[in-house]
Amino acid sequence: MAAKICIVVLGFAHRYSEASKNRLQCGLEQFCDGNDGNDKFIVFTGGDTTGCGETEAEYLIRKARKSLPASSYCKLLKEDEAKYTIENAIFVRRIVESLSGVEKLIVVTNEFHLRRSLLIFSTVFEVLTECTVTGEAAPDGENLERDTGISQEVWLEQEEKQLALLRSENGSNVGNLLSQRIKAHGNIALAAKHENMGALRSWRELNGGDGADIDGQSMRGGAGALHYAVLYGMEEAVRWLVEAGADVNKRNDWGATPLHFLSTVQGEEKRKRIALLLAKGGPDSSIKGRSALWGGEEKEAGEVKGRGLGYQKLALLGSLLAFGDVIYSQLIEAAREGDLDTVRGWIKDNPEMSVDGPEGYAGTTALAHAASGGSAEVVTLLLERGADVRLPKSPKSNSFHYAAFKMHRNCFRILKTAKGSEEALQSRGESELWGSLGCVSVKELALFVAKEAEEFAKNI
Repeated sequence: MAAKICIVVLGFAHRYSEASKNRLQCGLEQFCDGNDGNDKFIVFTGGDTTGCGETEAEYLIRKARKSLPASSYCKLLKEDEAKYTIENAIFVRRIVESLSGVEKLIVVTNEFHLRRSLLIFSTVFEVLTECTVTGEAAPDGENLERDTGISQEVWLEQEEKQLALLRSENGSNVGNLLSQRIKAHGNIALAAKHENMGALRSWRELNGGDGADIDGQSMRGGAGALHYAVLYGMEEAVRWLVEAGADVNKRNDWGATPLHFLSTVQGEEKRKRIALLLAKGGPDSSIKGRSALWGGEEKEAGEVKGRGLGYQKLALLGSLLAFGDVIYSQLIEAAREGDLDTVRGWIKDNPEMSVDGPEGYAGTTALAHAASGGSAEVVTLLLERGADVRLPKSPKSNSFHYAAFKMHRNCFRILKTAKGSEEALQSRGESELWGSLGCVSVKELALFVAKEAEEFAKNI
């Protein structure tokens, strides 16, 4: 009785190389060997890893059709989602399961790559006990270094390091690193915990694509993927999950949301960046939740201090968000730094929001920060977007005060062209920056700064 055999040809990022051609040729030879009388399929694998617009699988199958009769096209399959070998194996397993009854899998790749590929495919296919995994080595060729920029010796050295890494144990109860990575593809929360971006992407593809329930899986205590990404400070995973539609207000079994765990992240700058990412999902900091990390007491996110996980005692989340709504903090910081591209991006992404939203540091607006930073371009852009030069009004200082205090003449001139500038120039304001002066007019502040600058110049 004929056996059903599946031949897998692994794509190569260097698709025009001799090594890639050898993989294709070797795979076709296995497929076209008609002496064994077996029922054969051939799967070409690989996504678009170079950004050229054509996946590795599409390239291989296009080349293969030139060498095969049209009657065999129905036996040519492709897996064009994977970005690396573990994904190749996981996605190919899905194809093999759909074929039903495959008894043998032949993995075709170059000699330097075969040992690691066989380890990965054998481990992934352990659940399919009826399917035997074997390998077929395609020659590396004589031009590997010319085609890839890497010598055969270096390729082999890198492969050995990867093999050792995949086989390594790290004290986890889920086995070696390879086993962990494979398991992560089956649990999005585990993938988020380890910031395994490939596993996150693969999990979504395997679970419905854009319609996948990102919040559908959890681990200990009902914590979902976003909980774990925040808890372990996995910034890129947080970004991906929020963009994929994860619920930033999802509660674990104790009612805690991902925002509660923000204060456990080590490093103020990192906490701030993750807070900005969470802000895009509309977090509700008033939700109360409990956790052993803060003694089991029910608290709002802003009340939680960083405790547990061996981290140093951290500031209140509330102090991080003290400058107002975190959604606006990106605009405020970009204006202060003169980051025109980020300011433009914020305006584009938030067309319904006023640039004069919640006040920032020292009670000042984004326009005031831009004026203080001396960015004439950002000042101009914010005014075009409707920023009010009169805000914030006395006893706080407006944008003119900050332009005068930092002696940014260009910004001052631009502000004077704006609606409401005459009223703003007449108002009085105070700030910790010029604390002993008290509440002063823009002109009084400008004269003081000029005098101080003159005295400073004399003493240089």
